[in-house]
This record gives sequence, structure tokens and C-alpha cells, in this order.
Amino acid sequence: MEEKTAGSNKGYQKQVKKEVAQPKPKKNVTPDYSSPLAKKWPALIEAIEKGDAGAVQKLIEEGLNVNLARSGVTPLMVAASKGQEEIARVIIEAGVNINEKNDDGWNALHKAAHDQPGTGIVELLLESGIDSEAKDRSGKTALMLAEERKHGDIVREIKKHQGQLQTDAKEWTAFLHTAEGKPFRLKGRLDTLTSYTPLWWLPLAALGGAGLVAGFFLGMVRSVVVGAIAGLLVVAGYYLRMTMLRKYLEKVGPLPELDIHLLRQKRRTGEPIMAPGARRIPEAADELLPASPDLSEGSSPSETGVLTASVEDAELRAPSGFFRKVDLKNVVFAGLAIVLIALLAFAAVKKESLAKWYFTKKLQHRGIPLTGRAFLDAVSKNDGEALELFIKAGIAGDATNDKGQTGLIIAAEQGHAEHLHQLVRLTPALLDQPDASGMTPLMTAAYNGHEEFVQSLVESGADVNHIVQGQEGAASALQAVLDAPDFQEEHLRIMQYLLQKGADVKGRNAAGRFPLQFAAAHDRLEAAMELREKGADVNDADLRGETALRVAACSGYTDFITFLIDQGADVKTATADGQTPLMCAAHEGHVDSVTALIARGADINAKAAQGSTALTEASLAGNGEIVKLLLEKGADPGSGYVPEPYRALKGSVVAINVKRRAMRDVLKRIADAAAQDGYTIKYDPALNQKTTLAVRAPWNVVLNKLANKDHLFLLIKEKEVQIVPFHTPVIR
Repeated sequence: MEEKTAGSNKGYQKQVKKEVAQPKPKKNVTPDYSSPLAKKWPALIEAIEKGDAGAVQKLIEEGLNVNLARSGVTPLMVAASKGQEEIARVIIEAGVNINEKNDDGWNALHKAAHDQPGTGIVELLLESGIDSEAKDRSGKTALMLAEERKHGDIVREIKKHQGQLQTDAKEWTAFLHTAEGKPFRLKGRLDTLTSYTPLWWLPLAALGGAGLVAGFFLGMVRSVVVGAIAGLLVVAGYYLRMTMLRKYLEKVGPLPELDIHLLRQKRRTGEPIMAPGARRIPEAADELLPASPDLSEGSSPSETGVLTASVEDAELRAPSGFFRKVDLKNVVFAGLAIVLIALLAFAAVKKESLAKWYFTKKLQHRGIPLTGRAFLDAVSKNDGEALELFIKAGIAGDATNDKGQTGLIIAAEQGHAEHLHQLVRLTPALLDQPDASGMTPLMTAAYNGHEEFVQSLVESGADVNHIVQGQEGAASALQAVLDAPDFQEEHLRIMQYLLQKGADVKGRNAAGRFPLQFAAAHDRLEAAMELREKGADVNDADLRGETALRVAACSGYTDFITFLIDQGADVKTATADGQTPLMCAAHEGHVDSVTALIARGADINAKAAQGSTALTEASLAGNGEIVKLLLEKGADPGSGYVPEPYRALKGSVVAINVKRRAMRDVLKRIADAAAQDGYTIKYDPALNQKTTLAVRAPWNVVLNKLANKDHLFLLIKEKEVQIVPFHTPVIR
């Protein structure tokens, strides 16, 4: 193990059973999966699956890169997922980046905590220095995943490890603030300062630049000179500080390797913390102040091994001359204070512009331009970090996509409620703004069943009764939720919530349509009951005179029809052109609905403006079963529909002269003649009704005469004529 010098109070966390060089993960690099070594990936995965550590070791020795990932998954993650402790150890010793994450933000500890219950692999990962506090994209740590999966042993192991880390941190920090720990603390400080040495020019550039900026307010030349001098003083103070620290540590002597574990061991065994002959400074000397002179050659440590010799104050005193009279530190701080005041004054004036510039640069650093399209893309991807940067960079929240959707509508469509308040604060005026299809954020959230988003929008000020002007489809949130194609429990709860918040049950769109009509169009019976309780009018009609009852009848929703009639709906109501619910149900072929309407008092022979009846509509659509039902219930057979081509037809001539012959025989002869003109006549072969007829004429004229004489209804659809007898034993 390489010799280490304790630095920060967290240095001890890096101690592992076997040290491994952790390669830095490469960003924005696409692995070459076509290379010979990458092609060994399947063999590696197979070896891990089988628990064959020897095979894994061999592949690694052949040059396989253990940091190679497929779809973000590394070999270590696979081993952790399978609980393969021995294989994981081999991979770790090969130099794997132990904290690598997959596309979901999981590291190997996440996989071990979620996918398997064993603690062996978890202990190995923790001992190897994996970050136990790492969070995935949803903000979950490995501990949270283990708790969700009810892996109690893993939960206890992680909590034990985290508790030990906290204990170690406190103990190590306490040690660093003792006389014995001071050399280690100051060595860490020197290491930190040394690491910043390549940036020696930064204070000069920063303070000189600050002076340049302040020059716009205080005078250009003077401000630049002051800034440059202040920068030089900072650099000089920086190097003076490092020099004094080095001299101090040279007096103390070389520091041994030490971490919290070695510290405890030395304390238990009574072993000296410092090497024999090392020196110490007085306990009260918290900073690099005057120290005592060098120890004589014959000096020796105390029996306990604690540093006992002192260092003379004069050795670490500041140089003579000017610095004896003027404290260099005070001079540096005074210069910095002047520059800081100038910077604060500038920042106070330009704080908004500076903030926008800063966050714009942060976006660009992530490869994201400050554009409306990029902003909408961040909303769609639910990228909270990018969204926060866009807002702080001053993005205009009224940007829209090709569908006219703002960021708020996109979030509402996808149900990303966690960012709603940010979007609302960005552009409050967009709360009720519709997209190109006429959907507002509240309508969109309600339509898609996003209950939490609906509640948050209402609480943020969205108008539950906002009507989108000119919209003939759903024009309010209540209409939108009732118009959802896949109406689930959450949609019903949203409707109830909107009603609770005062949604108008009689609110109309541009066509005069109202919520109960939308419920009828989709057979939302339970929703209709709620609307009725809140005062919905069952006899309300839109601008065309369409009622909820007629809408339900046209769709064949019999239970809905029954509910509306029970609630007082007028079964005889009609549109402006006289179309009744019965006519629509008959035309659409809804037998049960026709039966229900007739049973509840519908006028079977009511006529529309053009003279059509329910029988006309049924025969026009070719609905034979409903035609029979209507005739049986007393419909006027003369109101049937006869197509114009049939009326104008000059059919083949047929001669019939029969007396009390079976109807089927007569119809057969007519059917034979009709076949010559391409017509098909369908009738019941068991029709035994007797008829007398003497006529010679075109077959269609003969058929009409027979129908009028013997109570037959002709159901004509294109070139097919169906014979429907009525008021006969067959019907009855």
C-alpha cells in the first residue's frame, strides 16, 4: 500500500482492504463494441452468470476492459446483481470504476440492494469504497431500494456502514484538532494549497478583471491598478502561507501514514503516533505563529510516543522589515475587501443579467441551447435540472411546439406534476391558454387522468369553468374528462373534484353541448348520476336541439336511456328538424333501445320535417328486426322507405292468376321474374298465408299490389327486397 498522508477529515473513508487505482470515467465516449476484446462481453456475462471466477480472471488477463459497459451496465453491476462476491472482488482488483452508474443512475450497490438479498456482495462493495449515498435519477439511494424490496439484512448492513462512517468522521475531526493531530491537519492544508498552485494567475486575473468592471463606476485606471495590486498581494500571501507551512512541517519531521483505523490501533497498543525524534508545537498554537527553536540532537520522545519537544517561536516568525510592522494578512484582506465591495456594487446593479448569463452558460456546458424548443424538450423528458437552469436563465415560458403546446400543457399531458409550480411561476398567464386543438393545461390533465396535476393546477389558480371559445368539442375541464376515451376511476375522481371546486354542470361549448351530453355520448352512467345530483337538466338541448336522451339513443345505451327517462327526460322530444330519439335508435339498429323507448311512451309514428318516421329510418338502414318490431307495435306501414331506383324500375313482366294459393308460391314466381333484372327477393319459405291474385304486369308492380293487399312490408336495400309480413300469425 502506498504511503498516505492524512488530509481532510474524510480521508479515512478511502481506506480499503486492497487499494485499486480508480480510472476516471470517460464522458461522451462511445465504446467500440466491434473490437476483439469487446466481443468477449457475452463470454464475460456467461462466466458471471455461472459464478466462474476463474473464467472472469482469464478474460481480464487477456486484456478485457472491466470498465466496458453495455447499455450503461458494467460487469461489476452484473456480478452485484447476481450476488457473485468472488467475481466482484476479481473485477474490483482489476481496476474497475466502482462508482460507475448506468442509464438509470444506479451503481453496483443499487443493483446489489435491489436484485438480491445477500449481504456478502454489499459488504465487499462498501469495504471497497463505493458511494453508499449515491442517488439514482429518481433520487433514491441503495438503502431506499433495499427498504422497498424488504431486504432487511442489506438495510442493516448499509445503515451500520453509514453509522460507522459518521463515527469515524467525528473521531478523525476531533483528532485533527488536538496537538497530536495538528501536523496532519496542516499537512492537509498544505496539500490543498499546493494543488491550487497551477492557478496562481487566477487571483491576479480575477481581481484585475473585477477592477476593470468596477472601472465603469469608479474610474477605469484607478480601479484596474487597485485590482491588479490586490491580485498580487493575494498571490504573495498565498506563497508566503505555503512557505510557512513547509517550514513548520520540516521542523516536525516526516509524518507517518495514518488514518482513523491506524489511529485507533496505535492508541489501543500504546504505539507512538509520531515516529521517534519527531517534534511538536505548543497545543495553544492553532495557527502558524511563532514556534520554538530546533531540538538538540540528543532529544528523545516521551515514553508514550506523543511529541514532546517544542519548536521555537522565532523559527516560524514572519520575515523582518516591512512585514514586522505591517501584517501581510491584514493588507491582503483589506485589498480583497475593497475589491469585494466593488464587485458587490456591480452585482447589485446587474444581478439579474449576471444570473441569466451564468445559468445560460451552465446550460451550454451541458450542450443545451437557450431556445424554446430545447426548453420544451426538457419539459417533455422531465429533466428537472435542465428545467431549473432554463427558468433561471430567463427562458420565455410561452414557447410552443408544432401542436401549439406550451411547456405547461406538455407537462399536463405527461403528468409531470413535480415541475408544475415552476412552470406556473414562469408564466402564470398560460394557466388557461389552449393549444392548437383547443386544450388548456387543466383540460389536458383531466383528459389524461392525471389527478395530482389537476389538483395542483386548480390550487395554482386554473379556472375550472374556463370555456375555450369557438371549440365545438370539449371546451372545459369537466367536458374534457367526460370525453376521455378510456374513462377510469381516476377520471371519475377528477370529475368529482372539479364539481367540488364549482365546475358548472351546464357549461356549454360553441355548439351548445353540455357535460351531460358528453356523458351520454360515452355511456358514463355513474358520471351522469353525479351530474344529475349537481343539478344537470335531463331535458337540456344543444343548438341543434340534440338532448342527452337522443345522444344515448343514437348510440344504443339502453341503461342510460332508462336512467334519463326515470329522471324526467321527455321521450317525445325532437331536434329542430323533428328527429326523435326513437328515429335515431331505429336507424342505428339498436333493438333494445327501440324497445325501451317504445315501452316508455315514444310516439312510434311521429314524423320529422321531411315526413320520415322511425319505420322510415329503420327501412332506410335495412334493419329488418326493428322494422318487424315497429310494425308489430303499430307503426304505419305506409311510412316505409322505397328507393328511387326501385320506384322508377320497369321490371320484367309476370302473369299471375291464382286463387287461394300459398303466398310462398306466388312470391317464388315474382322472385324468378325479379332475378332477370338483378333483384333478389327474400321471404320466409314457411309463409303459408293464402292469397288470390289475377294480374299481368312488371314484377315490381305485381309485388307492390300483393304487399298492399296482403299486409306485406317491402324492406328494400339496394337490389334486395325482404318480405316482412305484419298482423299475421307469423308475426304474432
